[in-house]
Amino acid sequence: MALQESTPKAQFRRTAEFHPSVWGDYFINKAPCDESAVAHLVSPLADKVSRALKRPLLKGVPKHEQWHHILIYQQDEACPGAVLKLAKLDFNVLQKCYQDELRIISRWDTSMEDLPDYMKLFFEALIGFFDEIEQETAKEGRPYCVHYCREMLKNQARAYLTEARWFNQDCVPQLEEYRRAGVYTSCSPMSAVAWICGMAETGSKEAFEWMSKNPKIVVASSDIGRLMDDITSHEFEQERGHVASAVECCMKQYGVSKEEAYDMLRKMVESDWKDINEELLKPSTVPRQILILMLNLARIIDVLYKDHDGYTEARNKTKELLTAFLVDPLPVVA
Repeated sequence: MALQESTPKAQFRRTAEFHPSVWGDYFINKAPCDESAVAHLVSPLADKVSRALKRPLLKGVPKHEQWHHILIYQQDEACPGAVLKLAKLDFNVLQKCYQDELRIISRWDTSMEDLPDYMKLFFEALIGFFDEIEQETAKEGRPYCVHYCREMLKNQARAYLTEARWFNQDCVPQLEEYRRAGVYTSCSPMSAVAWICGMAETGSKEAFEWMSKNPKIVVASSDIGRLMDDITSHEFEQERGHVASAVECCMKQYGVSKEEAYDMLRKMVESDWKDINEELLKPSTVPRQILILMLNLARIIDVLYKDHDGYTEARNKTKELLTAFLVDPLPVVA
């Protein structure tokens, strides 16, 4: 398609094909991406363009994007009815799987009487989780999985202790020092290691070793989680007493305002996305499924924290997301 095409549908196709940039990609960096592109359009085309601008496909959770696009495309008379029906059935079948998994998770109980109440559920679930991993992975001939889980959990605990010391000493660390600890306090590496345990075909010892060395895509995905969380939640957390976030570290280190710190941190997040894209485009020593796992963790963060703290304040958009995934099936007309 020629770049000079300017019809609404041509503009949408160029927008939908937009990919976040990699280092040195001048054209994408200069591409216009704002809501002015939607002003002269009407639905459903306006909805398609608006969605593509708000969240490029690479940054969206795939099934969440499927749900959004089904709602948009069902307004389009040109959309084949059979294709739309198949898409809805596919989504509803997956939703049923999610509901079954949620029922299994909700059966966990707690009986750790010596722990504070707020820790009982977590600790019991953690012990059960490691036990289950050990049993299942041993059957698969991968007894090493639990070792890497425990080691990553230790790294996460050490990072939490570092933050606790900063808090108790009323210390605002240098931003880079904070970000190094944030790789683990983001919980992304621990989550990734736990998921790799369940990936029997690709969760090899080499994959765990690769994870333990903090490769670029792991650091970038984790940093996105830490920084985006801090940008949207730091004011609430400071009110209730919390270690200085990336925002406070940035403000102190560079002598900038809160808004200027936000801008600086958002640019760091975009740099992290470039690192992720770069790692996805070049050959890797680990299976691609492992790289996609780190991409998916960054996607979840973008969905939860792009506009607000969707984890702490889950009543609106996060509730809509969870309701779509776990409660309301899409209506399928025969």
